[in-house]
Amino acid sequence: MKYFPHLVALTVMGCSSTPSSPTQTVRGQAAVSSFPSTIEEVRVDHGGVTVASSAVDAQGHFELAIPIGSGYRLSFVTSNDVALVFPRSGGSIDSQFDVKAAGTAFDLGMVRYLGDPKTTQYAFSGTSEAPGSECEDGIDPTTGFVCVDDDQVEGCGEGNDTEDNGADGEVGDDSSTVTLAAVADHNLPSTMGCAEGEDHDCEDGIDPATGLECDGGPSANGNDGA
Repeated sequence: MKYFPHLVALTVMGCSSTPSSPTQTVRGQAAVSSFPSTIEEVRVDHGGVTVASSAVDAQGHFELAIPIGSGYRLSFVTSNDVALVFPRSGGSIDSQFDVKAAGTAFDLGMVRYLGDPKTTQYAFSGTSEAPGSECEDGIDPTTGFVCVDDDQVEGCGEGNDTEDNGADGEVGDDSSTVTLAAVADHNLPSTMGCAEGEDHDCEDGIDPATGLECDGGPSANGNDGA
């Protein structure tokens, strides 16, 4: 059998990789000693599918590259998954977030294990109610409450409080199933960044940027054009 090496070379050179989608960098440092067991990794999931993950170094540092999309959850994988939650000054506790656009890297600061987020009291800084609160190791020395910075994203022009999606006028809370949680110095906005340029809204239950289900998936949306 004859062998044509020049044809093989041409075939290899003709291949090209598909450009990756824009990603939003989120980094932070886990207070590893506060967690009940060793952190194996940090990951971001959407509907049970992992879209980003990061190792954790000896000092707890991690960094994630998250694609544009919606309905994400960030968790610390230990002997039990520990969800990162975002208490809001409006009264809700978020456990999901969106990435509307890839922008400047977002630093969560120190992330500490919390336990059940619904049995904790929070002191909010970065808000009109507490513009200059000083915290020591994540605790407000005056009240003893867990400190959270709930400031809005620069340039977006809107706050980050979860919209009212509860019953009888109550503020919505999407962390009802979370019993093991961690909280960061700086709250991750529920809608990160400001959408610019290409529209990445949900189409027939699918996020066009990631191919993942959104707004309940295709079964809940049908054909938007019908």
